Amino acid sequence: MSENKRQLARPLHSGSYRVTVKSLASKRSSSEDAIREFQPQNVGARSPAAIEQVRAERTYESKSVVFALASYYLTMVKYDGNNEEFRSKTSYDAVGGTGRIGLGTWFKEESRMGLLGVVDMSGFSIGDQTFTYLSGAVEGVYRHRLGAVGQLRGVLGAQYRELPVTIGRIGSSNTTNFEQQKIANLGPLLGVSLTHAFYQKLGVQVNAQMFYGATTMNSPGAGGKPTTSYQVGFLGSLKLSERLIGLAGYAYRVESAQYSPSSGSGSFSVNPDAVNNITISGHYINLMMEYGF
Repeated sequence: MSENKRQLARPLHSGSYRVTVKSLASKRSSSEDAIREFQPQNVGARSPAAIEQVRAERTYESKSVVFALASYYLTMVKYDGNNEEFRSKTSYDAVGGTGRIGLGTWFKEESRMGLLGVVDMSGFSIGDQTFTYLSGAVEGVYRHRLGAVGQLRGVLGAQYRELPVTIGRIGSSNTTNFEQQKIANLGPLLGVSLTHAFYQKLGVQVNAQMFYGATTMNSPGAGGKPTTSYQVGFLGSLKLSERLIGLAGYAYRVESAQYSPSSGSGSFSVNPDAVNNITISGHYINLMMEYGF
């Protein structure tokens, strides 16, 4: 400190406080400790409700500016797709899962801006075949306190997202054979969430997210077309310790992709304006842990 005033990051709770000051400089001895006890006056809201709200905010925020998260989504997905090259339509239900790991930072304590990076690995099984696909995102996060309402967060970032492309064909023994390929899109990701704390350990969050696949990085056909995917859900949170938060909830997600057929790759001639479509929708049970370093 080089001034007589010290700006606090946030208002102090009511109660008794003690401050200790020592003078330090080069080429001379340090001073003795100067100790003073005091109680805050006229510093922010002092009502019991305001104090309780400050404490409750810790329900959904880890203590550190650097945090890690890990989650698992258990889902029942419904796949619908059409393929113009083979004049086939493929639909099925499957049980799948998505594992996620992420690392983020708020840069400094009480900062409204943060940065988060996440990687997802998803998969599901059809009969004796297992299919996996990957996604990853870099997200800028903005948080804003709304008093007793809770905390509003906005997310803007870029995401790389793979989706499975399943082509079902009837084999010689009248059985269905599934050929699995992938399509990968890159585009902007937009999200918003509202979190409210009920007590010092319990909270709830509602959230929504939208992804626009603007650019196709990899396609089983002649090229991809822009599509929109979205997700809505809610989470309950439990403060397990000062650094660890557990969350559980539900989400509904719809993911889609389109691509132009490759001429001559299938059994039928293809209209130049034809489009192959895939849609994956599902109900997700989400289990997540967030840890502050």
